[in-house]
Amino acid sequence: MTNKQLKTGIGLFYNSPKFDIGLSTVRYFELEETNATEAYNYSVDYTSNFITVLGNYRFNIQNKLTIEPNIMVDFFEDYTDFYPGIFLKFDDFVWAGYNNININDLHSLFLGFDIAKMFRVGYAYDFTKIFNDKSLNVHEFIIGFRLDAI
Repeated sequence: MTNKQLKTGIGLFYNSPKFDIGLSTVRYFELEETNATEAYNYSVDYTSNFITVLGNYRFNIQNKLTIEPNIMVDFFEDYTDFYPGIFLKFDDFVWAGYNNININDLHSLFLGFDIAKMFRVGYAYDFTKIFNDKSLNVHEFIIGFRLDAI
């Protein structure tokens, strides 16, 4: 049996010239695959949900480079996690960053670009030991749309 998870979420994000703040909720579903004589059966079990609050402050350097230290806070049913990070953006087009998802072990690197200040496309790689198939490795594809661009 192989276990995989599907992550879904929805949120709101307020963007200003100097800072951002956001709120979202995430839900994980456990996908279970079983092999019964070459016929595959799939089941979906709800595993958890939580609320995330995030914020950052923006430092502009000569209108070319933006540095944004950030904090993300996850509120679970019985505990709270804090995640610091850094986000860099060059020429309002290419962006990259790093988040420490777990102070001891889990890290996230991400890279992407903005299209006409309206769409955002990117990729994130979460890992405990980089490119190690015996540890946690999560690949995320990022697609965003800015409502204020309309």
